Order: sequence, then structure tokens, then C-alpha cells
Amino acid sequence: MRALFSSFLLLIFFVGATTSYGKETLYPGYIITLKNDTVNGYIDYKNWDKNPDKILFKKTISDTGLYFTPELIIEFNIENEIYKSAIVEIDQSPFRTNDLTLSPEFQLITDTVFLRAVFIGEKELYFLKDSRGKDSFYIKDGSGYHWLMYKKYLKKEDKKKLLAVNNNYIGQLILYLQNCPTINPVLSSMAYSYKDFLKVFSYYYDFTKSEVIYQPNQEKVKLNFSVLAGVNITSLKFKSEAGVPYLTDVDYPISTNFTAGIALDILFPRNFGRWSFNNEVFYTSYSTKGSYENYTHENRYIITDTELSFSYIKINTMFRRNFPVQKMVIFTDLGFSNGFMITSHNYKKETNILFEQINITEGEAIPETRKHEQCLLVGFGGRYNHFSVGLRYEIGNGMSNYLNTRSTTHRFYFLFGYKF
Repeated sequence: MRALFSSFLLLIFFVGATTSYGKETLYPGYIITLKNDTVNGYIDYKNWDKNPDKILFKKTISDTGLYFTPELIIEFNIENEIYKSAIVEIDQSPFRTNDLTLSPEFQLITDTVFLRAVFIGEKELYFLKDSRGKDSFYIKDGSGYHWLMYKKYLKKEDKKKLLAVNNNYIGQLILYLQNCPTINPVLSSMAYSYKDFLKVFSYYYDFTKSEVIYQPNQEKVKLNFSVLAGVNITSLKFKSEAGVPYLTDVDYPISTNFTAGIALDILFPRNFGRWSFNNEVFYTSYSTKGSYENYTHENRYIITDTELSFSYIKINTMFRRNFPVQKMVIFTDLGFSNGFMITSHNYKKETNILFEQINITEGEAIPETRKHEQCLLVGFGGRYNHFSVGLRYEIGNGMSNYLNTRSTTHRFYFLFGYKF
């Protein structure tokens, strides 16, 4: 089973590497050169989550193409997305909660980047997600792009470190959008997020009736519902420091059983939905038997027979990476499973033989069982139109609730699915 698991992980790595390496996705678009000439052609478009630092442009699909950085062009347009070359200030301060410091000062650098347009018109808004994954927003006034200032940091109060926030961007927006006198309550409740900036600028344009020259298509989270069915192949192992050889010294046979469930896959915007959050509710079960003989001599021995059968409702939560391959989608999964026991058969029969005397006692093989099984999941599969097939491996902490007797379950799932 361990060798099979190693092969399985190697296969997942191979699938991910071979389907994601260097594939071009050419879409019609244009660039505007430094001489202000518009050149039509094809751009290698990745539906970027982080703003690109360069693009591949081809005049024809068969061309070798050239790479353009923000220093070499003024603008490019692809799939109704406009990116403008801009010299801007970027704050390099830590932004993740665990990395915050006690410094309220901005750590500004100046760089030339591609800003993604969010609103173009009387008032303009631009967006940058940098290589660190930090979101920044910019407004345009005249020929310059101005960073809307925001920073999270820590401050000390009564020997405790508390979260503090610099919300200068709200004051900047009050001045920038002063043509709309009723916008202040909207600004006072906004967060520094793409969703809230859309809300604020949409309110401004609705109130002032100004013309929106450009606004990108609204991006939404996509939901995919599926039903799944297949088989699970389960093996069971025990380890103990308490001396229970009728569990630890038995090779329990592999159990093969039916499994089925429903799934909700939440595809994140950007990157062509290559990342998603997959949630499942599953029914699964296994059943196995074992026998252990404690032999002293031919007239003195003990035979212990065990029967273990358990069924679960499992809630699976996984991050999924999707790799488009022509008309198919190959995917890999990594996540966790929480199994809740719904039925159990936990039986032990001990036959004690001493010469002609035979004594039989019956009871539970494991007096204390765990009702909640926790598992790690990894898998891969493929989808074509509405149909999918997948292979998944799961390792869990089993049913034993004894601290000194540990149980481990290893499961392989072969699953077929249908997406509605």
C-alpha cells in the first residue's frame, strides 16, 4: 500500500507539471506603442490574477512574437481588459497579519507597471496586484496615477499589541469624488477591497450621470454542482504500546465498498478558474475480519476473531487546481476530510482452549471508538463536458479512541461524476 501511495503522488506531480508548462493561450488584442500607434495582433492571455510584468505579443498566430514590458508600450487590450503602463508608488510594507510590524511608516518604492483599468471616464480607477499578492488601487488625476494610501500595522497599548489601520485612502476619495456630495456615508463604510471600490465608483457614476467610457466585465464566482459515485478500497492497521496483538498482529483484508456523494465546486475568478474550492458530502464504509492465535502448546491456545465494520458521512474540503488541456480539464486535489460515524459493528470473539475445555467470550474488539475520523486527501482526475473520473487517496486516524492503541485507515477512491 505504501509503494502504491508513492506511485500515486508521483503521478499527481507528473500530471501537474506536464499540463501547466509553457502553454500559450493566444487571444486577439492590441498594443499601443510609445509612438501612440495601435497595433492589432494576438496576446498570450492568462486571465492574470497578479498583474503581468510583461506580455507576449504576436502580429500573427504563427509569428515568434515579442515580449513587451510596461517601459516599451503605453497600453494593451485583451478580452475587454485594458492595462495601462504607469509609473507609480508601491508600498512594500508587510500586509499579512502574521508579518505586521510596529512601524506605521509606508515603505514606498517607485516602479513602472501595468495597471488594470477598473473605471475609465470622468473619474478613473486602476488596480494592481503585485508579485507578493498585495492589492493596491490608484486614481488618475491629469497625467499622473496616485496610490490610494492604506496600511495595516501594530501598535502597543497596555503592553499589548493591537491591530491599527491607516485609512488615508478615504480622505483621498472624498476630495477626488467631491462632485458627489452624498458619497461620504458610502466611503466611511468601505473596505480596501475590489468589491467595495466597485461599489463606490458605481455610486459616483450613477449619482453624477457621468459617462463611463470603460468598465470591465463583472467577474463572479462560478458554482458547479456534481453527483459522484464509485468504489473505495480501504485497508486498516493498528499500532499499540499496550499489548493488543489480536489487533496489531493481524493483517486485515482490504475492503472494497460502494461510495457516493454530492459536490459543490467553487471556482475563483481570474486565472480562467484554474483554482477552486471543492466541497463534498460523501457516504463511505468498510468491513473486514481478522483472526489471531496465541499458541502455547497443542493443548493450550487462544483464538481471537474480530469483525470490524463502520460507515461514515464524510465532509470533504479540498483546494483544486484545474489544468485545461484542449477540450478537457485535468485537476488535482489537496484537502481534508471529516468523517462522522453513522453505523458500527465492533465485535470480538475469544475462544480459550485448554485440553478438552473450551471457553468462549464475546464483546467489543475496541471498547472505546472514535465517532469523528479526520483524514488527509490528495487526488487527481479529468473532466470532459459534464462527465468526470477521478482517483483519490485518503489517510485517516480510524476509529480507535485509545491513546496507546492507534488505528490508521488508508483508502483509495475511484470516482465517476456528472456535473449539472
